[in-house]
Amino acid sequence: MESLLKDYWEWCLMRVEFKMPTIISAQTIDDLTLVVEFSNGDRKQYDISRLLEKPMFSQLKSPGFFRSFQVEAGGYGIAWNDEIDLSEYELWQNGIDVVAVVEGDCASVVG
Repeated sequence: MESLLKDYWEWCLMRVEFKMPTIISAQTIDDLTLVVEFSNGDRKQYDISRLLEKPMFSQLKSPGFFRSFQVEAGGYGIAWNDEIDLSEYELWQNGIDVVAVVEGDCASVVG
């Protein structure tokens, strides 16, 4: 029992010490993909394709609507309206790491 209690407290301490990074900026790179920059320097590419199967995200099928998001105050998510948003956790946890490749004066994103 003592070992389980110790493991639990170590897990709690780890959760307190690890602070989820917040969103600094985000942009679309096509009609289904976001690139999000986080406060810890990570950049993640997030594909919304799998979300489009859910009725609540159906408006994101419209390219104009998809591009109309805003980063929420404090960087805790991005929102399209009062009903459609994604948390910083979702974007960070399920996004793919991005590396910027610089060629001459142009920079491109490689996921």
